[in-house]
Amino acid sequence: MATGPRKAPVASTRYDAGPVARPESGMKGLRKIGAVDAVSGRAVAFDVTTSLKPAVAFHKAASCNGGTSGRHQASGPYGRMPEPENVGGMRLYLSSYRLGHQPQALLDLVGANRTCVVIGNALDMYGSTARAIYAATVYDPVAELTKLGFTATPLDLRAYFGDPDGLRAALAGVGLVWVLGGNSFLLRKAMAQSGFDGVIRDLLDRDAVVYGGFSAGAIVAGPTLNGLDLMDDPAIAVAGYPEAVVWDGLQIYDRSIVPHAKSQHPESPLADLAADHLVENAIPFTALHDGQVIVVDGDNVRLLS
Repeated sequence: MATGPRKAPVASTRYDAGPVARPESGMKGLRKIGAVDAVSGRAVAFDVTTSLKPAVAFHKAASCNGGTSGRHQASGPYGRMPEPENVGGMRLYLSSYRLGHQPQALLDLVGANRTCVVIGNALDMYGSTARAIYAATVYDPVAELTKLGFTATPLDLRAYFGDPDGLRAALAGVGLVWVLGGNSFLLRKAMAQSGFDGVIRDLLDRDAVVYGGFSAGAIVAGPTLNGLDLMDDPAIAVAGYPEAVVWDGLQIYDRSIVPHAKSQHPESPLADLAADHLVENAIPFTALHDGQVIVVDGDNVRLLS
């Protein structure tokens, strides 16, 4: 296993700070969106190891174990989707919305160690009272994971700003790190300030933990947040956080992730804009419907619906 940070195969992972111009017309048409040619039915892949020039490749069927056996074509929000590439030996569960439609796949991935920490720093723009009311009346992720069989406790990365050793100790022996949605740029700052970046990469490289998350929690797993500022505000200001925007992702998944695509979600139109931007700039990505998840287990990478 590698001991240093894992680098995803992209040409560049740092971009100039500042908002990306929103396309006036939004979607440019299904022939281009999602890197799928709607006329030929072929997926457009990008050579991410050299010059990012388009290279046409026929789509591959993605394996799915949602209660059935065999293989079938993966269907993405913008048409037939190519199977995700091998991203190396680690365990990831990346969902568009909450646990998605495959919670059993998460249980299988984690195995016997059902201890879990829940990171909600993507919601730090809201006060504790508002968040407590939301958890009591709308959605409580700790209760959801507890019902699934985990021993789940919240973990606030702000308590470890400047203390990566303390964070490493807090994550020792944990089976699942579950990262909630919210603002991906705020979450990314919290991860950088606490040293979560290096700690989680080391744990994943040693196969000591599963990284899971949805929406913002999935977005930050990719190589870059470029283009995702069409969904989340990178300039969000919260007390105790630095102003500088962190554009690099954790680089534990080899392409950008666009959640809520073609879904009954208020951010779905923004997902269209983000996908449009990524295609226009030849940035490889995986778009997810709400309910879909990416499951990585070592060399096995699956897109499940």
